[in-house]
Amino acid sequence: GLAAAHDFGILSECVGSVEKWCAVLKKCAGKARIRVEKRKQNGRGFGRGSDKNQLKLNTLLDHLQDAAHNNRDADYYLTTQPLAEDEEGRPEICGEPCTSLFLRTPKSPPLIPTLLSTLIPANINVWMGCGFFQKKKNERNSSGLHHDFHDNLLLLLSGRKLFRCWDPTITSIAKPTGGQPLRIYANGRIVYKATPSVLADGRDSVSAKAQTISSRLDHTDDEDELERLLDAALDTENAHRDQSFDTKSDPANFATIPRAHSPKDSNVYPDLRHLPSLASFVLKPGDALYLPCGWWHEVTSFNGFHAAWNYWFHPPTTSSFSRPYDSPFWQADWNLRCQGDNSILSSFLVDD
Repeated sequence: GLAAAHDFGILSECVGSVEKWCAVLKKCAGKARIRVEKRKQNGRGFGRGSDKNQLKLNTLLDHLQDAAHNNRDADYYLTTQPLAEDEEGRPEICGEPCTSLFLRTPKSPPLIPTLLSTLIPANINVWMGCGFFQKKKNERNSSGLHHDFHDNLLLLLSGRKLFRCWDPTITSIAKPTGGQPLRIYANGRIVYKATPSVLADGRDSVSAKAQTISSRLDHTDDEDELERLLDAALDTENAHRDQSFDTKSDPANFATIPRAHSPKDSNVYPDLRHLPSLASFVLKPGDALYLPCGWWHEVTSFNGFHAAWNYWFHPPTTSSFSRPYDSPFWQADWNLRCQGDNSILSSFLVDD
């Protein structure tokens, strides 16, 4: 697997060993409070960010290990975490337990994996649960059919994950919760009406303009220029406020088409059954998957205790490995995140 061919630090050492993985997490972050999804009473899968509960990481690990020992599906699932923000609203790169794995383990995972060294991470996460493959109840351990807004590198540490993937051309058929998209860029980035100014690499055109204005403010002493730039900054702030939307509603990136529920068609979407773009495969411990943004996928986790580590990268917009972005925006943003006094990134880089 990829974990053997590339150095992922402590992650590589934990591949295939639930006991070691849990021991590492308990030692570096056991008392940390994390947010988990709780399985709904109707038995539906996880992934939509609803029914959140706060637990200590130790409590979650004990729950998952007990479920695995007793061959039952767990009630809780660890997904993305709330992220702290700096004074300018720039989010941290990760939450717990990733933060502690970066800062409190001798062999911390790479901040940017060497095989994708020119991409800029947007977010890093740990995913954990416990589930078993049941033909009539696969939906219990399914992520639901959805797409991501970033390019994804996922490394599986334990368990199994069955992926079913379709390219972005099925978006209209999938009937997204966000409605029909305004546009789909060539790199797969899907844009919905709630965020109309998003560009192909995921940056908001308003935010990009604000960054340019801020940089120019720092490098001018001309009073007329300063006044003009301050007026422009106020205009962009108002524009950004006007684009706000209800973040409490369902995510925009989930499909609403029905699933087939007969045992023979379990986990199959009838509306997509005959499309040629379907790719289906199973990841095992040590395997990794690179999935571009906009690719629709359903993930069914099984084989007991399952854990994965993922990087979400800002979507590249060129075919060049050395220069994957046609704008300096994300590199400049990354540099600013690394300079923050309270940034996980700056602490990690200093310690490194």
